[in-house]
Amino acid sequence: MSSLLSRIERELLIKYIATEKPELVLKNSFETSDSVSVVFEPLSLTSDSYFVQGENIVIPRKPHSRVLADGAEVLVSFFYKGRAMFFDSTFRHAKSDFIVPINDQLFKLLEQNNGIYEYLTCIISPLNDSDSGTENLFSRKCIVNENFLIFRSGDELKSVQKFFAFDFESGNQIQNRVLPPIILYICEKFILIGSQNEYSKFEKDYVYQLEISIPQVFITRKIICKANCSQVFNDDESFRKCFKFEFIDLKPEDKRFIYEKLYGKKYNQ
Repeated sequence: MSSLLSRIERELLIKYIATEKPELVLKNSFETSDSVSVVFEPLSLTSDSYFVQGENIVIPRKPHSRVLADGAEVLVSFFYKGRAMFFDSTFRHAKSDFIVPINDQLFKLLEQNNGIYEYLTCIISPLNDSDSGTENLFSRKCIVNENFLIFRSGDELKSVQKFFAFDFESGNQIQNRVLPPIILYICEKFILIGSQNEYSKFEKDYVYQLEISIPQVFITRKIICKANCSQVFNDDESFRKCFKFEFIDLKPEDKRFIYEKLYGKKYNQ
């Protein structure tokens, strides 16, 4: 469901785009044109790749700029204080720039719950060198669980305690099923993973590669970085373990993205 913004709200959003420069995603419009092909992969515009002039988004031409068809109908989406916003527009060619007019009608997406992160996943893989735990050559896909709030500011140790105390068996419909690791908590500095059995083993002080996929309303954001398994929490009464992976080379734009979703405010560090 979506809601049309008022004129005042629209003006505030245009000012926000012009000054804060959020990431914009251009994808195929819901409405297609018979005369213009609109089949293309989503195009992401970072803050340094566009500016706002009047009520137009201006994309300067560069030698390796990705070019959409002149007149292609696009859906422009972005986030404002954690809320998905969007509008329909067209991608137009100018002499030295590309122009995307800001529609008179801007909408916000109405969500019933935190569905943006419902299908978050993280694939953890060892690095191909002698210092990265090569005795355990595997990749593990970690998923979310509805019983744990993964994007929430607070003490991550509470997530560990809840994971160790949680009753997973009553909800397990298949006997002896090996359940995948669970993403318990994530922030701009680290990710916390819980394993319910002995099949997922990560070694303390080893560096792993992480591929984090965060589905959003309009596009899936993929984050790839290295992380050090800095802490391992053990449950004395079971095989359960929790692993803390501290990010090593998280890109600034990915750090900003996670931070702003977690705290609901602008990242300015």
